[in-house]
Amino acid sequence: MTSPEFEVNLNKYAELIVKVGLNLQAGQRLVVLADIAAAPLVRLVAKQAYEAGCRLVDILWDDEAVTLNRFVYAPRDSFEEFPEWKVNTVAEYGQRGDALLSITSTNPDLLADQDPELINIAQRVRAQKSRPYAELVSRSAMNWAIVGYAGAAWAAKVFPQSAPDQQVPQLWDAIFDVCRIKHADPVAEWQQHIRNLDRRSDYLNAKRYAGLHYTGPGTGYSVLLTIPEGG
Repeated sequence: MTSPEFEVNLNKYAELIVKVGLNLQAGQRLVVLADIAAAPLVRLVAKQAYEAGCRLVDILWDDEAVTLNRFVYAPRDSFEEFPEWKVNTVAEYGQRGDALLSITSTNPDLLADQDPELINIAQRVRAQKSRPYAELVSRSAMNWAIVGYAGAAWAAKVFPQSAPDQQVPQLWDAIFDVCRIKHADPVAEWQQHIRNLDRRSDYLNAKRYAGLHYTGPGTGYSVLLTIPEGG
């Protein structure tokens, strides 16, 4: 059972995702890629998106249990097949200038015992088929963000020394800390943080440095980074 404090923080997290992570604008549509385990956050994101003026929130669900079943039971010659309608849907959103959110709660060891060759085939096919929207994302033709959702397997990997019933709460606590969720107004905190980064960026750009030289004190470690002209 989750606590009232957790529910408040999860809702603040959803608000932050929509207003800062995605910078979703009124009139845009939003497509969400998420595992079924992240449904509580997806629902809150959808609510925040509609309150921000989103025209449509479309969810493309995944399920790690089904993914694992494919590697265990599916025909070995079927891994070149891919649901192209999913990438076509995301590409359509990108071509319209809409928004994409990916919520990840991946089990790092989900396919640890599966055939590496099949994993390579599946990853290669996914990468090839995803190019239509990957190119849109790479040139920022659409608003996009990737955020985390604390799943049990991921939490166990991060906090292996903790009791099993404490691992997920600890991972959520870490996520909320990193994302400034525990502040009274995380959105305002991030907006100020972004302004600070912009100010520092402008300062460094104005200096027109030709390179940056890093030296580790007392280690003899030294790195010189040359900045390309116009970079």
